[in-house]
Amino acid sequence: MEPYRKPKTKRKFGALKGQIWIAPDFDETPQDVIDSFYNSKIFPDEDE
Repeated sequence: MEPYRKPKTKRKFGALKGQIWIAPDFDETPQDVIDSFYNSKIFPDEDE
């Protein structure tokens, strides 16, 4: 395992301001996706 190394350059807060865009709905999950997590089988080919 390599020892921890400090970054070669210092980063300033806000250096990427205006260069990154996040969609307003990035954290919204459609209901059909949520339902598939709770109502699907792990192994769909097997009978219960």
